[in-house]
Amino acid sequence: MVKINPADGYKVGPNASATVAVNNDDGEVPVTAIPTLSQWALMLLSLGLIGGAWRQRRR
Repeated sequence: MVKINPADGYKVGPNASATVAVNNDDGEVPVTAIPTLSQWALMLLSLGLIGGAWRQRRR
């Protein structure tokens, strides 16, 4: 939502019109890969966590 307040040089009202130009001046944004775990790595991590919890519970 954009709100325009009246000022010198332009008129705000139901019959007023305007043109707005939006320039994309951000340039090139470098893309950084996010490392992810494969399904096997997630499974091994899960088994390790379950094993650790089971071991703690046995103490």
